[in-house]
Amino acid sequence: MFIVWADVVSHAPQLSGTDATVQTDILAYVNETLVTGFFDGEDGITTRLARIYLAAHSATAASLAVSGNAGPVASETLGSESRSYASLSLDNILARTGYGVQFMRLLNNSAARGPFVL
Repeated sequence: MFIVWADVVSHAPQLSGTDATVQTDILAYVNETLVTGFFDGEDGITTRLARIYLAAHSATAASLAVSGNAGPVASETLGSESRSYASLSLDNILARTGYGVQFMRLLNNSAARGPFVL
């Protein structure tokens, strides 16, 4: 069962003002690419909830990136030299939002315990 933006907003009301193009892109991604076999099938409640959490995470993470809070960054400075880099893994990408943490919880309790690519 595909989700619509109203489903996302019912769990994350603060996302009601998300740009329509962003909504469309996120919904297309979660509705078409989430492997339903990892959860309880196309019409399952866990699959529906996973889509909602992943969509809410994506919209929230995009909003954080726009505000300059793009996530975990490490940096070091030595004299006039400095460098910064992000440490990216599925865990710390999803851990950036509470919705990502909830999605990860569903994923960890599913048949998808193996490698997963977003």
